[in-house]
Parts: sequence; C-alpha cells; structure tokens
Amino acid sequence: MATACSAVCHAGDYYTTVPFLPTVKIGPDAAGATPAREVYGKEYSHTDWFTAATVLGLDPNLVNIEDHDAFATPDPLQVVSWDGLPGPYGPLGPGSGGPNSGSVDAFDFGSPTYSFEHREGQIDALANRGDFLFRQVTDNTATLLFSVTADLGISGAAKAHVHFEDPDPVDLSPTGDVADVWAVIEAPPAGPGLGPGVNHHVVEDLDALEVWGAEPPTHNRPAGIPTPVVEGYIGGFGVGPATADANRFSLDVDAATGVSVFAFSASGPSAGLITPWIPHSEIVAAVESLLLSGMGDGLRLDPESLHLIDVDGTMASDVEPDLDHTSLSWGPGDELLFTVDPFTAGVIDASGAVIGSVFMDGGEIMHLSKTGLGPGAFAVSYLSHGGHLWDTAFDVSGTFGYEFEDVDALEAVGTLTGDIDIPTPEPSSAVLAVVGAAIAGWRRRGKPAVA
Repeated sequence: MATACSAVCHAGDYYTTVPFLPTVKIGPDAAGATPAREVYGKEYSHTDWFTAATVLGLDPNLVNIEDHDAFATPDPLQVVSWDGLPGPYGPLGPGSGGPNSGSVDAFDFGSPTYSFEHREGQIDALANRGDFLFRQVTDNTATLLFSVTADLGISGAAKAHVHFEDPDPVDLSPTGDVADVWAVIEAPPAGPGLGPGVNHHVVEDLDALEVWGAEPPTHNRPAGIPTPVVEGYIGGFGVGPATADANRFSLDVDAATGVSVFAFSASGPSAGLITPWIPHSEIVAAVESLLLSGMGDGLRLDPESLHLIDVDGTMASDVEPDLDHTSLSWGPGDELLFTVDPFTAGVIDASGAVIGSVFMDGGEIMHLSKTGLGPGAFAVSYLSHGGHLWDTAFDVSGTFGYEFEDVDALEAVGTLTGDIDIPTPEPSSAVLAVVGAAIAGWRRRGKPAVA
C-alpha cells in the first residue's frame, strides 16, 4: 500500500507531453479560448506573495520573491514547464491518477553555465522573441491570457492562476467575464483549487507565463532515478535539445540593472548568452509619454519616481533576422506588449516645480513599437482588446473578479468560435525527433540525479 510519503516523494517526477495542436481558430468578435490542456509548451515563473505580504509586510504588487523549481524549492531565475494535465501518480500509487499538473524544470537563467551577472534576481516576466499570436492579439482576433497578483487571494478566495479575455466584447455566459478562467488553482494537497493547476506542488502566485514552445518528453520516474530534462534541455545544457523557449525575460526592479527585458540565446553559436534587449530608459520614456499625453508641453515625470517603473508582464515580437534565433538589439520593427507594477509619480513643469501627480494601477497593457534607431524612436499606446482599452480607467479586478488590478503575466491563445484557422508553430520538430536517442545516450553516460 502506498504511503503518504511515497506519493509526496514521487511528486515532481512526472510530466506528460501535450500533443501537437496543428491549428487554432481566430476571428473578430470570436469567443472562448483554446483550453490549457491543448496548448503545448507552457512555462511559468513563481513568486511567494503570501510571505511577502503577511510575513515580510511588503506590497505583493511590487515585490517578487522565491522563483522556484518544479519541486517548489526556491531557486532564483528558475522557470518551470507544466503540462496542465492530471498526473499519472495518485494517492494509491502509480496509475491511480494524480489530481494535478506534471512539471519539470525549464530554463534556469541563474545557472553558472550562463555567467549572468544578476544570478540572485527574480523573474517577473517571460516571452519568446516571436510570440505566436502577438499580431492577432493586438488586432483583437485572438484571446488574451493574463494573470493578476495573488492568485490564491489575500482573503483566501482562490480564483485562478490564469484568466482569459476573448475578442468578443459581449460575454454571454451567466456570470460574464468573471467565469473566463483558463488555468485553475491546484487541487488539494497542493492547493485549495479544483486542479490540475500548473504544478503538483504549491504555487502561491504565477507571475510570468509563456506558451506555444517546445515540449518536454513524457516521463514518470521512480524516486532516485534522474529526470530526462535538466533545466530546459534533454540531459542538460550542451547535451540535448531545448525543451523550453522563453528566451525573453524581465527581472524584478528594472532600475537596479538598467534593463527591462533581457534576451537569452537557447541554441546556436551564442547558446547560453544573456544580454540586454530593451533598456529601462526606453520603457520609462514610453510610460511617461502615455501618462503626460495631452497635459501640455514641457512636462516630465519626477526623476525621483522613475525607478518605480518596473515591467511586470510581456509578449514580444523581435523581427530582426539573425542566425541563432536571438537578436541582441532592440531595433526598428520590434514590438512589446507589457504591463508595469503600480506606481505614482510627481509631474514637474519646465521650471522644475511639482505641479501634480500621475499614476498607473498595474492593470494597464501597453503596446510599444520601435520605429527607428536610438532612444525615443517609438510609438506607444494602450492595447485595445475585448471591446475596450486596457488603460487605467478599465476595472480589471471588478470585471474579472480578482482582489488586485495588477496584471503580472501576458500571453495569447486561439478562440473557440473564430472562422479562421491558422497554423501553430511546430514545437521544435528537432526536439521530438531526437528525444529518444538523446535520452538513451544520456542514460548511458550516467548523468547524476537532480532535484
């Protein structure tokens, strides 16, 4: 008879490959969302808002702590892949059906392998350089995915890890937009929700999201046997192909590094290289442009407030061609959808006098397009989606039924009723072709167990 320990000790050791979905539907006024169980290549980052808010007395809207690995062990800069399917290992042993999602480590940007100078940082946004459905979500023909601060609810009212808004401005469901949940909270004992969630360990708050990437192989290993996936690669970096694709990320407190979005090269000649992509100064200028629009000439934000502007959720479109699938520069034609942490800033006139203040509540989604070379060459606007602007006036918490306005993750999926079928990106056919051989060779080399 399986003991509680056997079930718990096995947890973290399984993942089920999500089958390739060749097409999704899109369309203006289309409704619904491609279900999480059908979307492949899902990755998330974690923050422990509960400890931040209740133990450390910090504002969970502003502070990210405890990125974690697939076992829910704190690990700075670690991303986790999740299948969104009920697991193969339940309370009665193998085959009895676990309630919650399989998971395995994706990229670890803090690995010594990459020589990243900010290895104690915390991830608060993920993207791929060519996010699928980026243009469709900006055109309001695809469904927007988003997460908000404190998934489990400060008051204990657990709702969802990820919500969705479809292009249709009229929601015909009995409870309206409140019911449009995409990824539920984990079932007990991992969480207080309905399962399968995004892990079979506790996820306090999903604070970054990436989908439509490569898929890890199915595995259900006994305790003590190494997992085939090590930090986003079959057998580890330099051994086999990547099983993840989040190659754009943001750290908490952009002002500390001067960078709002970093680029990671997952493969090719510069594999393992992490470099700045979008400088913090460009995000600051874009936000300042939006906030001060129409207020008159010669105004600027108080320089003492600019460090508060911190990217919190992203989707990316990097069009600059290159050989190794990673662009190292933010250049003409590149685009970003982004949110920021809530902040308030003073407004200064040409004489240097403070004449008032402006703020963002964190629920704004902004669309930034690089239009030329050099700083300040950009166009920026609020995203128009679902029949409204995602600006400060839009009530995120009231519309969707959450405790906070702060949107901390962005992505996109297809709809259910659209009249246009478009092909999805193949989840790295090279990965699928060599998975069996790579795993076999890696096992022969006797890689050590990882946790």
